[in-house]
Amino acid sequence: MLKPIIEGLRSNRCFSINPELISIHIPKTAGSSFLEILRQQYGWQLKHIYKREELRDFRKPEPFLTHKPFVKAVHGHIPLALPAWRELYPNAKWITWLRHPVDRVVSAYYHWQRPIDHRDPNHQVFIEKQPTLLAFAEMDAFKRGVQIYQTILNQTQPEDFFFVGQMELFNEDVQRLGKLLHWKKNIKLIKTNVNPAKQNISPAERQALEELLRDEIKLWRAWTDTHCVK
Repeated sequence: MLKPIIEGLRSNRCFSINPELISIHIPKTAGSSFLEILRQQYGWQLKHIYKREELRDFRKPEPFLTHKPFVKAVHGHIPLALPAWRELYPNAKWITWLRHPVDRVVSAYYHWQRPIDHRDPNHQVFIEKQPTLLAFAEMDAFKRGVQIYQTILNQTQPEDFFFVGQMELFNEDVQRLGKLLHWKKNIKLIKTNVNPAKQNISPAERQALEELLRDEIKLWRAWTDTHCVK
């Protein structure tokens, strides 16, 4: 098994993938913590799609090529892969994690205040405008990221997913998923990407956000009602 790996690295060869698991990372839903668990279980056979050069047009039904051979699991911000990849990888088990829309948007707001590369052209707008939390939830410039469930989940149905986890029940759901996938029993839960600058919001702010995000909340409830789909 090592021979094609070594030869591939030497020749800069690209390999197609045939994953048994595809994990869609919706921003601010414990995706970084789940990535660490996938690394424990799949090791070098995990492909984390994150780098800019890999975020191509996933709407085209073309096999994904990578320098890593024998990929068994894929994880990343690849929502546009859903329709096309379902045709390419019909036997893969699809997984995603959801979080209450208000908590997700609050987390996204404070995340955007961090001085890091956010890989989003609208971050410059955020820096220039310095919006309040409620303005952030209302502004058109941030609509796609704020209404992310409508952006991503409307492309598919809960029944298309092998597992839909809830961030609020992360520890419990990881153990449940591990049993379904026959993972190694020693699953180590590691919290990552925790923002110490995130602040608690007032009851009035939460109520206002719930009104602004009512369509997101409706969709989130519909999906979490199915919780563990299969």
